[in-house]
Amino acid sequence: MIVLNKSNSEDSFVVTFTEKSTVGSPTYEITCIDTNNNVVIFSVTFEDDISPYPNRYNEFVINTASIFAEYPLGTYQYSAKETQSNTIVEVGKLLLKDNTNFEFTGYQSATTYKGYGG
Repeated sequence: MIVLNKSNSEDSFVVTFTEKSTVGSPTYEITCIDTNNNVVIFSVTFEDDISPYPNRYNEFVINTASIFAEYPLGTYQYSAKETQSNTIVEVGKLLLKDNTNFEFTGYQSATTYKGYGG
């Protein structure tokens, strides 16, 4: 599952597009659809891959804040295809979450009860 933070200007994700690629130096079109049928489409190229081992995995950096600016938080189903051959190279899930940090403030005090012993 790809996890992206909506407010990040630089967010990286790891996929395995090269395994099923059929052309050299492809451009990948990624289509994300959520449960309300919101559709987000963006592209990455083989040259954008920052993975040191592109034959094993691919890593891309995108501007999540601009790509998903108008779309709600939640789970998306994504599919990636090569634009040159229309070959689907990967499908999966993407979680778009808010970039809020959790801060622990302490435990609540213990609850006490009075019982009837009658």
